[in-house]
Amino acid sequence: MKLLNGKNAIITGAARGIGEGIALKFAEQGCNVAFTYISDGSAERAKILEEKLTAMGVKAKAYQSNAGDFAACDQLLNAYTEKLLKKTQLLSLARNAELALYIALIQLGLKEPRKAQKTLSKIIATSKGFANLPLYRTIRLVNLMIMYELREFELIKLETRTFKRDMQATGKEFKTERKILSFVNKPSLPISAVKRKLMWEKLKKDFDLIQHDVYEQQTLRLFDFTAWMESKIRKVSLAEVLAHRA
Repeated sequence: MKLLNGKNAIITGAARGIGEGIALKFAEQGCNVAFTYISDGSAERAKILEEKLTAMGVKAKAYQSNAGDFAACDQLLNAYTEKLLKKTQLLSLARNAELALYIALIQLGLKEPRKAQKTLSKIIATSKGFANLPLYRTIRLVNLMIMYELREFELIKLETRTFKRDMQATGKEFKTERKILSFVNKPSLPISAVKRKLMWEKLKKDFDLIQHDVYEQQTLRLFDFTAWMESKIRKVSLAEVLAHRA
């Protein structure tokens, strides 16, 4: 009996490397696999992998999708509504939370912050089971981003105070968290393009150090918060920033 017989999995970036290896291992255990690849240059490899997985007796489908292309991510999500989103009761609380986080980020990238807020609110309300995990801290930070997009600054103040109390209680504090808390509590950014440029140049030095800090990568693993702050300061879309960093 195969361990994953009849299960379904979505694997990002599976046209090569580690992602390809994971897809093959899942298929060996009877799991149906949907996987993404980014560029046209990977299309042939993706087609070969799709055929290889199918030959192993499972269902397999390749989708071209960039994690920074929120419209494409939304299409992929909609394609698996029946097979994945309507079976979330089979997932653990933590995996449900992670799925909700990714859906909320897609909605935020599509400039639908109200939808994103609704998606996360269900998870935050049932968070006791994983409140000590880095995942929960990430969800709370994304929720602060959503509040910022909605201009809910009174709520941001309240959540910031709670966040700081929790950091003191646990004795754990990330530079990324401090940067985000400081940023979202500034209702107005400089109007002048010159001042914005200077602001970004100053922060970019800190961000470069943060992104290469192994300790900070625990927070950035699920989402690059520095990309969101850059998009706000430079007045460009989040998708554009993520595409440039890819």
